[in-house]
Order: sequence, then structure tokens, then C-alpha cells
Amino acid sequence: MRRILSLSLIALLAVGAGACGSDSPTAPVPTIEQTTFAASLGVDLSKMTKALEGYYYQDTQAGTGDIVRLSDSLDVSFNGYLADGTTFALANTQVMQLGVTPVMQGWALGLLGAPIGGRRRLIIPPSLGYGDRAIVDGANGKVVVPKNSVLIYDITILRVRGR
Repeated sequence: MRRILSLSLIALLAVGAGACGSDSPTAPVPTIEQTTFAASLGVDLSKMTKALEGYYYQDTQAGTGDIVRLSDSLDVSFNGYLADGTTFALANTQVMQLGVTPVMQGWALGLLGAPIGGRRRLIIPPSLGYGDRAIVDGANGKVVVPKNSVLIYDITILRVRGR
């Protein structure tokens, strides 16, 4: 659990992530709509909203408060999955400030407007995630997130600090 948590911090912050992988540089980048999702994820794009930027979102649990705004300091918990159902990130509590803490673009866009106290599912295309960078476990050199991966996150917005 501790290693998955530390990997999730790398995945969330995307700081110092190195690229690696043996895929051809000319390999096509998958779109969300072309992606086959593991049945265990229960992804149904027809029940989700597609944002203009290309990511999908769905509020899977109603919130109890206001909505997330730019510059909010958030406490969140999350699970991150690859399309094949592999879990690559878990965090019980992560503190971040939208617009200040470096997070992948899909998170920054996808959490704006989310209900505080609720749970939001994000499906992020490679262009708003890690793109052509692979995320590697520094302890064993294993690729945790292959380059050009569609990412699925289930995020619970626990609270907003200072409001």
C-alpha cells in the first residue's frame, strides 16, 4: 500500500516523471472513444459528460456543499486505473491547490465545478494526462503507466480548506 501511495504522488504531481517504453514513436494515440475498458471499471461513456477539452466526467456521488473553484485548497482521496482495470494510484488523502499545485491538466480541468463532499469520475485522454511519457516505478524500473494511456480516476472531494 505504501508503494502504491508513493507512486500515486508521482502520478498526481507528474513532477520528475521520466519517459520510457518500447512502443513505436509512430504508434497511434488512442482516443477515449476508441478505448476498450475492463468490465470491472463499469465505464459507460453514454452516461458521462464530455468536456470540450476531450475528457469525460461524471458525478457518481452527490456532494453536500458548494462546488470546487480555481485556487481552492482541496483534500481529496482517489483511485487511478488504466483502461485494462489495473490500479496504478491510490491515496487516502492528498492535499492540492487548484491552479497552484502542479497536477495533470485533466485533473485541473476535471475537478473545477465538482461538488464538495461528492465523488467524481474522470476519464482523461493522453493529451491531458501523461501524453507520450511513461510513469516508471523508481524502485524497480517497472512501467506503472504506459505512455499514451487513457486514465480513469475516481476522486472524492473530502473538503475545501479555508472556506
